[in-house]
Amino acid sequence: MYFRYVLGILLLWANFSAVQACDACGCSIMFWDLGITPRFQSHRISLGWQHQSFRSFASLAEAELGNIGSEEQFQQLNLQAQVRLHERWRLNIALPYSILQRQLPDQDWQLSGWADPSILLTYMLINQEQKASTSWRHRWSMGLGAKLPFGQQQQLPDDLQNQANFRLGTGSTDWLLYSQYVLRYQDWGLSADALLSLNGTNNEEYRYGHRSSGNLTFFGVFSAGKIGIMPRAGLYYEGAGADVQRGFYRDHTGGHYLFGQLGVQTFWPGFSAELRYLPVLHQNWADGLTQAQNRWALQLNYFL
Repeated sequence: MYFRYVLGILLLWANFSAVQACDACGCSIMFWDLGITPRFQSHRISLGWQHQSFRSFASLAEAELGNIGSEEQFQQLNLQAQVRLHERWRLNIALPYSILQRQLPDQDWQLSGWADPSILLTYMLINQEQKASTSWRHRWSMGLGAKLPFGQQQQLPDDLQNQANFRLGTGSTDWLLYSQYVLRYQDWGLSADALLSLNGTNNEEYRYGHRSSGNLTFFGVFSAGKIGIMPRAGLYYEGAGADVQRGFYRDHTGGHYLFGQLGVQTFWPGFSAELRYLPVLHQNWADGLTQAQNRWALQLNYFL
């Protein structure tokens, strides 16, 4: 019964975001992944790194000819803290630092600085993590939060002012809705999570399309003495609605990506480290004018 409820939420959010989507951009929302660690009860400090790369084309004709207009490299360091407020309440804070690079035939652009921070408050509706008397265990959390417009927009050079997809932040307050469901059976499990960002309009009368993401992950938990290993494999979806500028939808904004996921997380007393590889499985972003490449992600956790 619980799984049907969570599946319904995931389908509703996926249908909402699949209409259209916005530019691939360095100012994309923080895609929260609270993890499927068995140490969910603890306070946690995390340092994450993610690498994304894209190829962009000036027109559909140029894309058909394979003439690349620009290549983008987006890297983000993300400092996260999870605070256990209560047995069922968690407060999560993320402070990202972004490095954006764009290579054109005649010039290179680079932008780096603090991006928009996010805060997320989660409540566990179901928590059977500590029930050793049953083989089947569930955990279901719902969250509400916001992304705040504190990205260092003042660093943007004059010749980049019209580049909506080359910013450190959206310049708007965006509301976040989050859900995560984890099902465990002995040493195996399934995790499903979804995030929806309802974006506001910034002072340039620009609103980035509402964004969503979701993970579906199969994993195992194995141990040898004090060392634990958790391999994982699954899918990652990312999509958004069309951008709106001064009340009008922008052409060639929006789309969706579908990535595979392969990763492993290793635990030892007080710490864990995770490495993930995300190959592109399917994409249609900006009407095909932006093409994502495979991604990498690394995260280190310290449990208090």
